[in-house]
Amino acid sequence: MLRIIINLSKINILSENRIKEKLLVFILPIIILGFTESIIPSLMNILFCIFMINRLEIPFKIYRRFIRGVSLFIIMGMIPLLLDGQMNKALTIIFRSISSVSSIFLFSTTTPLEYIFYEFHKINFLKEFSEIARTMIRFLIMIEDEYRRIRYAMESRLGFSKNSEKIKNYAKLLGVLFINSMMKWKDIENSLISRGYRGELKFSEIEKRESTKLLITGFLYNSLLLIIILKG
Repeated sequence: MLRIIINLSKINILSENRIKEKLLVFILPIIILGFTESIIPSLMNILFCIFMINRLEIPFKIYRRFIRGVSLFIIMGMIPLLLDGQMNKALTIIFRSISSVSSIFLFSTTTPLEYIFYEFHKINFLKEFSEIARTMIRFLIMIEDEYRRIRYAMESRLGFSKNSEKIKNYAKLLGVLFINSMMKWKDIENSLISRGYRGELKFSEIEKRESTKLLITGFLYNSLLLIIILKG
């Protein structure tokens, strides 16, 4: 999933736009929705995200997979509230969570990570963080590829065909993945050294374009959310 999102962010029509404008359109609504317990603004943001996904030609099946990956954690977190009879509060948190995840998905699929790390690198106290994160992304992609390779190998040997064997085989998979990941990290370190790494990563200058249309869209949309929240 991580590799898919990274690839989508590089080919999206908003990829070259400034991060500040996309923060206004996709991330600021998450903060605004935190000031209301009404379901309507969250539902409105979900519909807005779905509209933007369709408008930006992002494959909807990727969005479904992204939402499905966090839905289990959302539902499990709501169980105590449901058992306590707080149905309205549980529904509010569920819709707000899906709304926030949808906004994060849009921001992730329209903003290449290199742009984010580049912006962080220009801030003194975030400089080291951006360098570590940039290296860790490569590591996480390698872990994802390694996990897929081991899983396919186990599936080809019918390792997950029986329910009674699934837990034991998943434990084996994670054990092998951990060992292989530690070995891969050494390979990454060697590759960095071979490329002249001396404790600091260099970032190439990135020239991004401004979008007045995106800026106006973000301003109008956030204003509409605020009006609905204040009137509610």
